Amino acid sequence: MHRTTWFAIPIVGLVVLCSGLGVWSYRLNNERQALVYQSDAQYSAAFHSLVSDMDHLTERLGESEVSTDQTGFASCAQDIWRLSYAGQTEISKLPIELMPMHHTQAFLTALANQSNAWMTNKASPRDPKVLKQVNNYYQRATSLKTELQSIQGKVLNGGLGWVAVNRAIHQNGGYHTGDNQIIDGFRTMDKGLTTFSETASLGSQLEGTKPPAKKPQGHTVTPTAAMNTVAAMLHVQRGRDWKTTTSNLGGQETVYLISGNAAHSPISAVVSRVGGNVLTLHEDRAVTNDKYGFAEAESRAKTWLQQNGFGTVSSEIANQSGNIGYFVFVPQTANGLAIQSPISINMALDNGDVLTLDSQAYYRNPIPTEAPKRKYSANQLQAKLNPQLRIEEVRNVVMRNQAGQVESAVQFIGVHDKQTYSVILNATTGSELSVNQIS
Repeated sequence: MHRTTWFAIPIVGLVVLCSGLGVWSYRLNNERQALVYQSDAQYSAAFHSLVSDMDHLTERLGESEVSTDQTGFASCAQDIWRLSYAGQTEISKLPIELMPMHHTQAFLTALANQSNAWMTNKASPRDPKVLKQVNNYYQRATSLKTELQSIQGKVLNGGLGWVAVNRAIHQNGGYHTGDNQIIDGFRTMDKGLTTFSETASLGSQLEGTKPPAKKPQGHTVTPTAAMNTVAAMLHVQRGRDWKTTTSNLGGQETVYLISGNAAHSPISAVVSRVGGNVLTLHEDRAVTNDKYGFAEAESRAKTWLQQNGFGTVSSEIANQSGNIGYFVFVPQTANGLAIQSPISINMALDNGDVLTLDSQAYYRNPIPTEAPKRKYSANQLQAKLNPQLRIEEVRNVVMRNQAGQVESAVQFIGVHDKQTYSVILNATTGSELSVNQIS
């Protein structure tokens, strides 16, 4: 027995030692893997930001092509300058071995310099020379954006890791046939810009102006009153399981978050404490058929909105997916469409009832009741537009500028280079209020 014990001691020691080495190796491997995940996450974040920057950069270039006055063009140029430098910053965060992007960086540098020159020289978008410059950059930026999106798709769909590809390059003399999709993508993209030169190119994002947020108005409602309002809008009885939670909604205003069940379907809603306005509403249930036609569902949605105090509305967006109708409406006023106060609503086609409502913009953006007199007709304003924009729709609108002042305006929706744009001109002064790429 004594000998057995003596013999067992080194065996046990060896087992403990091996176990210790195993644990140490396991922890080391976990730490290394954590670093890989962290690096991959950082590279992925930089790349997705680059894709986003190029997408917005292309939009701004397109919007500058259809801009009508110097002020609007300068706003586009300012954002182009910012996005060009942002793109260069994101490129610098990616692993250099994967980045044969000298020409891409040169393109972004040239574009930043050019946009700065446009701002400095107060360039006019109606100058043929400037228009040619913008179009040249737009075409190349579009190509660059497309290539980046293609690489993004390969990375996401193929589950490719930036660190793994980078390691493969070092292990295989700078190229690895199994993991070369990212590298090939960057090479193809950069090659497409080799013919670019600053010599050839020499020949703040302007979003729709947003009105100041509307402060909550009205009397303070109780949680019970808020639940009763939701029940009335859904034409159901308030269930015993309904409950409310008070939230500060990001510091903007105090609201009630309502949840419960109605006719065996979960419902949720957000109601403002001041005013008792239903900001969002959602019923979560399967829609099994399309008993109601799409046109009838749109009509029922308009009627429902009018019955619930939203007034007369005009259809802005309407489409169908499966057995659900998706609509966006804007309020109609005597002065034009209040396009800054849209209402989104989804209709179930099996019973014609409302599934979801989003009226946050409607309540938070003041709907103008009075507006300045129009001095320019739609035809007179259209003559100011860039002739490259093929106009498909014209409508009177009323909106607030960045200072919160009400403006009477005309909105032109047109197509340029297969992209759809919205151009809004002031009907009192004739100046440009906004240019937006909408598709």
